[in-house]
Amino acid sequence: MTVPERNEVAPPTYEESLKHFLDHYKVQKASDLAQHKEDKQFWQDRLWENWGTKCSKWIGEWVTYHPKTCDVVDRYRFERSFWTEKEHPDTIFHTKTFWFTDGRGTVSANYNVSKDEIMRPYGMVVNCEDPHLRATLFPTGNATYLHTNISFGKPVGGEIVMPGKHTKLALYVTFQTKTEGKGFVSKIMLVREDTRGWPSPYWSADLTDEQLQMRRLTPYEAVERVGGSFTGFKATMQLDLSVDIEEKIHFDMDFEGSDEIFELPDDCIFHVRRLPEAGKGLEFRAFWLRDGYIEETGAFYDGKANESVVFAAKYWKTA
Repeated sequence: MTVPERNEVAPPTYEESLKHFLDHYKVQKASDLAQHKEDKQFWQDRLWENWGTKCSKWIGEWVTYHPKTCDVVDRYRFERSFWTEKEHPDTIFHTKTFWFTDGRGTVSANYNVSKDEIMRPYGMVVNCEDPHLRATLFPTGNATYLHTNISFGKPVGGEIVMPGKHTKLALYVTFQTKTEGKGFVSKIMLVREDTRGWPSPYWSADLTDEQLQMRRLTPYEAVERVGGSFTGFKATMQLDLSVDIEEKIHFDMDFEGSDEIFELPDDCIFHVRRLPEAGKGLEFRAFWLRDGYIEETGAFYDGKANESVVFAAKYWKTA
């Protein structure tokens, strides 16, 4: 197993990261965001601009886990490219290629998405066959995909994306819901990508299936794994796409009462605070433990109001 140096890119400071958010939303301080609260077009335009942060060539590995045994059940290499063209500024072009080793061979596909086609008042619908699966992105490229209207008794999908300068970490999760009682996690997929190639200068390489295994954590183990005291800021996007930012807040390490906590390779923790339950909702988030700071992205689905809220946060170690 090869574990590369993790600090090849200097981490952003609190001030740099916060300014990046505020500049994108065209304000000087977080309290000024209120002036755009009712301007729906403003938030939709900012969301489309955020989609542009995904434009690049990504190369990596996709690993699928069995949530009960934590074993690897599938893995394969892939390459994806996103780009825009001057003649079509409101269109994102996308190509992807997957290399399978189980007889499926090489599979390639390409498609385009336009702003008019996918933009909705509540987010972007990348999969037009499923209008309730909305994509939301923040200026840093942190993203979530979550249903805005969960039909209990059926599977529901969610996705969390957390990018670095050259790297990107994503979790694709499927929950099986029930008409009564709590549902359960039925599938977890870990995606590690790098714009510079694979094996990656950042991600662990040459891992066996056994080394790639995830493991369950107790609330105590999760706190121990994160360790220390962290302070940062948190951006929350409502169903109408409006954004609020909380500054200089402490990282919430309250894992007590959680339904599921998993640790995955390369310093990723997947935390399901609440499994899906009719009338109550669903809440999950992921942490990427970086060099001196933590990335957090997650979502909360309100089972009573039938609407979802998403959030992204960065916290820097203070002790």
